[in-house]
Amino acid sequence: MDERIKLQFWAIMRGEKRGIGPSIVVLILFGFSGLYGLFIWVRNLLFTIKVLSAQKFSIPVISVGNIVVGGAGKTPIVIWLLELLKEKGLKAVVLTRGYMDNDPTGKKLFSDEAEVIKQMVPDAQVVVGAERFKCGQEYLKTNKADVFILDDGFQHRQINRDLDLVAVDATNPWGNGSLLPSGLLREPISSLKRAQVVILTKTDLMEKDSADAFKSVENVNSEMLICRGVHKPVGFFDVRAGTWHKEDLIDGKIVGYFCSIADPRSFKRTLEHLGACVLKGFDFIDHHSYVDEDFKNINTGCNVEKIKILVTTRKDAVKIGAYLKFLASDIQILVLDIRFNIPEGKEQLVARIDSLFIH
Repeated sequence: MDERIKLQFWAIMRGEKRGIGPSIVVLILFGFSGLYGLFIWVRNLLFTIKVLSAQKFSIPVISVGNIVVGGAGKTPIVIWLLELLKEKGLKAVVLTRGYMDNDPTGKKLFSDEAEVIKQMVPDAQVVVGAERFKCGQEYLKTNKADVFILDDGFQHRQINRDLDLVAVDATNPWGNGSLLPSGLLREPISSLKRAQVVILTKTDLMEKDSADAFKSVENVNSEMLICRGVHKPVGFFDVRAGTWHKEDLIDGKIVGYFCSIADPRSFKRTLEHLGACVLKGFDFIDHHSYVDEDFKNINTGCNVEKIKILVTTRKDAVKIGAYLKFLASDIQILVLDIRFNIPEGKEQLVARIDSLFIH
């Protein structure tokens, strides 16, 4: 499928495209969403009545997941947890499926999220494999750990978790409100009743107050902890020069950007909040595997618009090394460094995490 068509379809699923055309697309796929929803309902029921059971590790498990496909910002939460637990003298190990599609040669590709985790927390242990319980058990045979962090774990119910954290994008919590494939929801919103903690992410990017998003989550489960999270820009890394710069580097400057994330609008808004005039964006579908032609087109677009500053995400930066040669040498390529923080609800969340290690 053409990349532009994929992006248009993704926008419909997020609820950004409205009108007769998008409505027809959603209607056509609605039957498939119904079948998918029935499957999810039966599966969850089987776990609830103990026909299916979750396997338990000998150490605590903190699950970090979401209820929609991509874009909620769970990877920064995993990194935040790793750093928090490290400060407490605890060894946390990440369990992640961690693979993307095969490349053209058939080789398994390591996921961009797993690469970002390794880059941001170099001494972190990341265990990769589809059978995450088996991988965790194998790890514990020869290594010690205090806690597992189950990445993208909300729907991975085969593993028992001691704390369920769910990331919800405050700027667009449920997409268009439909289940896959006509919408972004992996399961019904009511499934949040299983969670102990919801972290509303990107609250700093909301045009309105986050009260509406808070209320929509609270209506599902009034007893769970709801935290407010922000993704704070802290600087830029100049890829070619190998230097770091403060976050005000692009204030008042004309820039372009490229990214392959679930919600490119949030990235653009972040650059605009930093004072940049965003002249052109090159958006690719989430987890896009870049090819030579992509960067040749980006270079052509920059030449036409006379763009000399090109910004990307950490998630994309781990994939672009082989393609820099296709970008003109006078284009400054910057990677935006963002750190996750929890300005509201942090103390309560940390207390819940601490309780996992009280025997």
